[in-house]
Amino acid sequence: MTLRLRSCYKLALEKFPQEPPCVQDNAWMVIETQETKLMFVSGEGECEIKVFHTTESPQYEVREPTKDVYLARLLHQPQQLSIANLKDVKTRLEACSSLTKELKICFEEALKEFPQEPECVSINACLLIHGDGMKLRFISGEGECEITVSTGKPHYKVKEPTKDVFLERLFSRSQWLSKQNLQRIHNGLASWEGISTELRSCFDIFQEKFPNEPACIQEIPTMNMKWDGTRLQFLSDGDLTVTITWQDGKPTYEVNTKTWTMYRKILQCSKQPLSTENLEEVRSKVRSLQKVPNKVKDVLNVAVEKFSNEPRCLRENARLVMECDVGEIVFTSGKEENRVDVCFTGGKVYSNVKETIQVKIYRASLYILRKLLPIFWRRVQPFLSCCIPVSKVAL
Repeated sequence: MTLRLRSCYKLALEKFPQEPPCVQDNAWMVIETQETKLMFVSGEGECEIKVFHTTESPQYEVREPTKDVYLARLLHQPQQLSIANLKDVKTRLEACSSLTKELKICFEEALKEFPQEPECVSINACLLIHGDGMKLRFISGEGECEITVSTGKPHYKVKEPTKDVFLERLFSRSQWLSKQNLQRIHNGLASWEGISTELRSCFDIFQEKFPNEPACIQEIPTMNMKWDGTRLQFLSDGDLTVTITWQDGKPTYEVNTKTWTMYRKILQCSKQPLSTENLEEVRSKVRSLQKVPNKVKDVLNVAVEKFSNEPRCLRENARLVMECDVGEIVFTSGKEENRVDVCFTGGKVYSNVKETIQVKIYRASLYILRKLLPIFWRRVQPFLSCCIPVSKVAL
């Protein structure tokens, strides 16, 4: 017996006992090499099995005569786990009208999530698809990473066998920012030994702070995580970055954006505190962003200049509304009784102030004082020299 024939026999003896009874009792097997061709038959021999040797290794192929035989084989033994084979099985189930709605959802979920897995998972996993009472198994390597796909929640669930696999998955693929998945990550970081206190603490701060962010940030479905030993970053596909830095024995939390579009959304999600200092801070931030329309910068410049020149009684009780490229940005202080509007129209920036009676009285009083004080001073000044003490004059 040649080495190739021996390896083909070995493969046939390994694979054939795994076949369901409907195949074992009704098969026609051909074992073929360049030198030899052997045939074995059971029953009517309707299931065609070919065992042959390529230039690299022996191959085992089965041609199922009916849909029922294909389904029996699919359910009876594990299939090779690969993206290509998942697609092939889905296509064949669809062709034989056996791809139910539930199974279709499961296959689509598997084909969406599995390609994102790192190599340590994809080459060593057991993927189980549950749907409509069917249980399909796909295996690669030793099958140590358990992956379950079902129509329940979560649809796609992975049980990592080691800490290293857990961390590799955490930092190599996008993570869902749902409350459930963040809790899953928290539990994993807490349960595996050898994970640093710094990483755990930084993630805990993110889990605590992120739910308080504006809706436009919380609506981001997934982010990629990075960890360099002292800094944990959550990076969106767009331009948002959440950074938690471990420094002086504690974590600090910061949200940054690179473009005006996202920063505008953040500002528009809620009222901003109104003060000259905060307006200056916003203007400084906008100047550092990308893709900022010039009219936005012009509106901000006028808003800062106009507001900073207003009296304190107005600044501490006002509502400033800036109309920018899209929508409004609102800043408020006190009871918001005074109104300052700044907008861009017809290529120019316009501002308008609507003030309370108290501010009007203050302005009038200030105006009167400015007008009367010079007159008062001119009238009083001649008498002041007469009142200077003699001792002062002698000096």
